[in-house]
Amino acid sequence: IGDAKIEGLNLLKLVRSFCQSHNDTK
Repeated sequence: IGDAKIEGLNLLKLVRSFCQSHNDTK
């Protein structure tokens, strides 16, 4: 369960950084 939680957090970070870079390009 702990590993799954960490994977979810990493995925969330990836999505947030992706959205941020996308907004910066705009």
